[in-house]
Amino acid sequence: MLFSMVNMKLRDEYDSLEEFCECEDIDPASLLVRLNAAGYEYDDEHNKFTPILDPLFSSEDSVPKENSVSTNNSNSLDNSSQNLLLK
Repeated sequence: MLFSMVNMKLRDEYDSLEEFCECEDIDPASLLVRLNAAGYEYDDEHNKFTPILDPLFSSEDSVPKENSVSTNNSNSLDNSSQNLLLK
């Protein structure tokens, strides 16, 4: 909900995150920490928060990078992939 509200305000009312935080009396560092913890990062070029990309995927083609899947005989996922699936 915070993500949606902040992006709506940035889109409709403010030209930058700094302006938004100043006018709304919000600590920018606290807002960044809170949204980063929820999986979002600020994109100042587009003046909005966007989901943090999964490091197992390349940004170019959305195909898992090499070595993201274990190559042992059972073809099981490595620990980091298993953890992502459990979230």
